[in-house]
Amino acid sequence: MIGILALDHFFDQVIHKLPGAFKIFYPDNLQQARSQIQGIMTTPWTKTDALLIEKLPHLKIISCFGVGIDSTDAITAKKRGITITNTPDVVTDDTADIAMALLLCLSRKILFNDSYVRSGKWKIASAPLTSSLFGKTLGIVGLGKIGKAIAERAKTFGLKIIYHSKTKKDTSYRFYSNLIEMAKESDFLIICCTGENKTRDIVNLNILQALGKKGYLINISRGMTVNEADLIFALENNIIAGAGLDVYLHEPHVPEQLIKMEQVVLLPHIGTATKETRNIMLNLVIDNIQSFFKSGKALTPVNF
Repeated sequence: MIGILALDHFFDQVIHKLPGAFKIFYPDNLQQARSQIQGIMTTPWTKTDALLIEKLPHLKIISCFGVGIDSTDAITAKKRGITITNTPDVVTDDTADIAMALLLCLSRKILFNDSYVRSGKWKIASAPLTSSLFGKTLGIVGLGKIGKAIAERAKTFGLKIIYHSKTKKDTSYRFYSNLIEMAKESDFLIICCTGENKTRDIVNLNILQALGKKGYLINISRGMTVNEADLIFALENNIIAGAGLDVYLHEPHVPEQLIKMEQVVLLPHIGTATKETRNIMLNLVIDNIQSFFKSGKALTPVNF
């Protein structure tokens, strides 16, 4: 019997798809099941840290729900020769859509204007003018699959696309190796790089100052990629015009300062939160485990 540790009951909706050779355990019976567990199903909101990994002597695979694996101690897993998988590709379109939704909310003041109608202010006076996207410059940090999907969508709105990435891509978009220089040229800066130690605080006060008083920051990657204290300071002091956030440093906790700001649009990390995409992701978590124990190879292993 192959023991699988489900770190959240979120997986209950798909575990019936695992055949009889597998037995599901939960954290509350971890102590008794340690010697049986060979796989883990985890999420961005459940930690698979070194302490947990070291408790499981026969652990072979960690199947992650989501693209990012920042909630999993990859270094410890690698030392143990443990395979880590994620659910890439399927999240691309929905996440790119959320980026564009935040972009529109900020430029056309969607939430403000919704409130303007509901409060009855429209009966008294027309709403203030907003800003067009056409002709503006969008700087994308991380031109991977999601970044490219955002760029394709943004082009249809008439935005000029520039980007900063680990390496220069085979694309017509202008590449900036220096993020500060790109921020200076951007009206909107979208962060969609992976969350890892190398990208921690990639957006700090220097970047926000370069973005400037008319610039907007949008983060759909991971909260760790933006220095939250610097962002709050920049917003409080009108260093940038506003921000659209789907991710935060200590989710689900959002700083009270951000909640009170009218120039900030806040979403509860819903980049992939559609019924269709979540269903595909859940099934891929299961499929990775089945494939690994059947053939010795996972479907979507993470190279790290």
